[in-house]
Amino acid sequence: TAIKVMTDGILLAELQGDHLLSEYGVIVLDEAHERSLNIDFLLGYLRLLLQRRNDLKLVITSATIDTRLFAEAFGGAPVIEVSGRLYPVEVQYRPPAEDPEGGEESYTEAAARVVVELAERGGAGDVLVFMPGERDIRETCDLIEAETGDRLEVVPLYGRLSNEEQQRIFRPGPKRRVVVATNVAETSLTVPRIRYVVDTGLARISRYHPGTRSQRLPIEPIARSNADQRKGRCGRLSGGVCIRLYSEEDYLARRPFAEPEIQRCNLAAVVLRMKAWGLGDIETFPFLEPPPPRAIQGACALLRELGALDEEQRLTPLGRELARLPVDPAIGRMILEARAERCLREVLVIAAGLSIQDPRERPFDQRDAARAAHRRFDDPRSDFLTLLNIWNVYHDTWESLKTQSQLRKFCRQHFLSFLRMREWVDLHDQLEQTLRESDGFEPNREPADPAAIHRALLTGLFGHVARREERNVYRTVSGRLVHVFPGSALFDRGGGETAGEGRREKVVQPAWIVAGELVETSRPFARTLAGIDPNWVIELAPHLIRRRHVNVRFDPERGLVLSEEQIWLGALKLQERTINHHRVAPKEAEELFIRAGLVAEGVLPPEETEVDPGEGASRRRGWTVPPAVREVLERNRQLLAKIELWQTRLPARVAPDLEEALYRFYAGRLEGVASVRALTGWLRRHGGAAALCAKPADLLGDKAAAFEAGAFPDEIAYGKARLPVRYAYAPGEETDGVTVRLEAPLVELVDPAALEWAVPALREERVLALLQALPKSLRRPLVPLRRTARALVEAIPGDARDFLEQARRVLRERWGVFVTPEQWRAELLPAHLRPRFEVVAQNGRTLAAGRDWSAVREQVRRSAESGADALWRRACEQWERVDVAGWTFGDLPEQVAVGEWAGLPVTAWPG
Repeated sequence: TAIKVMTDGILLAELQGDHLLSEYGVIVLDEAHERSLNIDFLLGYLRLLLQRRNDLKLVITSATIDTRLFAEAFGGAPVIEVSGRLYPVEVQYRPPAEDPEGGEESYTEAAARVVVELAERGGAGDVLVFMPGERDIRETCDLIEAETGDRLEVVPLYGRLSNEEQQRIFRPGPKRRVVVATNVAETSLTVPRIRYVVDTGLARISRYHPGTRSQRLPIEPIARSNADQRKGRCGRLSGGVCIRLYSEEDYLARRPFAEPEIQRCNLAAVVLRMKAWGLGDIETFPFLEPPPPRAIQGACALLRELGALDEEQRLTPLGRELARLPVDPAIGRMILEARAERCLREVLVIAAGLSIQDPRERPFDQRDAARAAHRRFDDPRSDFLTLLNIWNVYHDTWESLKTQSQLRKFCRQHFLSFLRMREWVDLHDQLEQTLRESDGFEPNREPADPAAIHRALLTGLFGHVARREERNVYRTVSGRLVHVFPGSALFDRGGGETAGEGRREKVVQPAWIVAGELVETSRPFARTLAGIDPNWVIELAPHLIRRRHVNVRFDPERGLVLSEEQIWLGALKLQERTINHHRVAPKEAEELFIRAGLVAEGVLPPEETEVDPGEGASRRRGWTVPPAVREVLERNRQLLAKIELWQTRLPARVAPDLEEALYRFYAGRLEGVASVRALTGWLRRHGGAAALCAKPADLLGDKAAAFEAGAFPDEIAYGKARLPVRYAYAPGEETDGVTVRLEAPLVELVDPAALEWAVPALREERVLALLQALPKSLRRPLVPLRRTARALVEAIPGDARDFLEQARRVLRERWGVFVTPEQWRAELLPAHLRPRFEVVAQNGRTLAAGRDWSAVREQVRRSAESGADALWRRACEQWERVDVAGWTFGDLPEQVAVGEWAGLPVTAWPG
């Protein structure tokens, strides 16, 4: 029969290749009371395995265990109790006393007081004091030494002590000793010569917070089973005394057994292992005490973050690779990415280093010397590279010395733990061997780029990304503020420090970091840091980032819809940039382009004017709009204005929302168009502007038949001239109503009275307003006035130039109402019923505009440019003579045809 002794981790590794553990007939699980994560998983797995293997025997051993819980979990398994060889231990309860100032003394003060009392009482036997943490141990040691001088040998004991300092525990001297320890002395180490135990009843308990992805180390009361373990430390050699610095009621109220690690740790490795082994859901796995749902959810979220699970919680190919690596899933993810980044050699070293306790030692009484020695390894950019430097120097030293004793000396000189360095090497070799057995894991031969190293590390630590808020303070993905750990090379001590090798340069802290771990002790700390580029997160974690698009707007100058794209990782905004919104939300961009760019005519530049000091004129400036686009907007604007003016004549609006109708017209044709450039291409493909010029039916639907398109002419014929007409429905604005555009030469030739009645659609409204302005005595026979106005319009020819004179005649003949020319109060007409005249120069520049014809004409006359000047000069050159002494020419013509301007004949009369 072969007996194999192994750790729980090795047994788990064997399960990967042999799910039935077929090589073993009996399995003994020792120290089950520790309830580590591995032990609890093994217990659950073995419960399932025993159902498949009736021949397998399982023995569970422990000093303190919840026997009923274990027995019931394994189908009422028998319980065998073996009495230990302990001497009787007297238990005394000594809660902290009131101090003279009325407050309660601290547990460090209470422990020191009890030790001093024992020292003064005399007698033999060393004292073991249990404290929750290193700082408490130092404080207690100082208090005891201050009271007892050199009568006692006071020795600290905690995990971060150097190996040499820990060995002092096993070499007691002639003096009576006081060992002040953490719970490392509870089970891991047996301290010799202990007769007295002073128990604070407290310990730092590691708790993983899935929401913040941080490891907390709060000080908490220990369970009764742990208190009993501590009590047993003083009954090994003779009768002992256990002094508890809390009450018996407090002891009895505590939970009987320690909370298992599975209920307070990161479960990602367990969930991954179960998925890989096909063990079903973790919620139904037969753990002795199931983990809380929140911890399970946090583990699944972390595995999704790492890419090991998909959204349906199924294992991905990457997850299967991770499950084969003997490291934490986050560390494994770094290794897999290192393969792609070609930095496997460096990342394997760092991954192994992150999996062990920090090998750097910082003895309390030599902390400055230790800091100076460690600075040799510091990389100001990255604590990860600092680990790599330690590894490289250590191995370079080994290559040059080749002796263990010299290597120990090197570690001692540089305040490195020789044992932890060996552990680091062993784990690295194990990882290297595992990867060597897989395809595709070929370590790089050339040194890797630091950026590649950190990109690989980042893939396992997305939840530990943080952004700088202030000196030594960063905000994490969860939104919490964390502090840079003082031992980090990135810690800013404020201008440098002097130690050992001289003054340290001021640290320039990066805006973005990734942390190897987030730990909460006295405050939340980020440890093992490196500066990163936030763009790496965007590239490497597309499944984690959220994109928000804010400030969506139409940019008229660029002719497209823009938005600000914000890229977030949790509570951190990684990037903000301006983008073409059509790429991310095409429908929204198309709608906004049509509404803001076309319907509201936002694509046109604003009519900014500048006074020209030489000419007193104005000119437009802005961006260029393609002619076809400008034509579409102009023609549709005119149609819209005509319909709106037409609707003012109706008792009820026919189309209550013409802008919405115009939007629907555009939207029905411009699918995929969200920019001026795209619109120009669409017009080119569809034959030009006409394809997008609306007709009344497009905006009015079945009401279009009532709209008289001819009542709103686009131009007015005046002789051979064609005068363009613009329409605007803009109550209260200068351009409201009808604008007739004419060139400067016509100002002296056109009769404004003929233009005032040239738009048929406004004649009835204009006549009605004039009738309403008549004296009451004249209005009375004409009621209802609208019917009278309509009759007048129907009775007078549309092209009549003396419209008001004919109206006087019709009123006299039909109604017997005599109206004098002075009683037509045209000046009282609303602005939109009086035509607006806009006179332009030959180059299109506006010379004058307004509704008062006389004022417009006078302004044109005063302008430097007159359209008929050139014709007049030519006529003068032909007909005028100077210094004429006799009649040497024939009869003078009564009139001379000078030429034609703007479509009208220009005539001169000699005289």
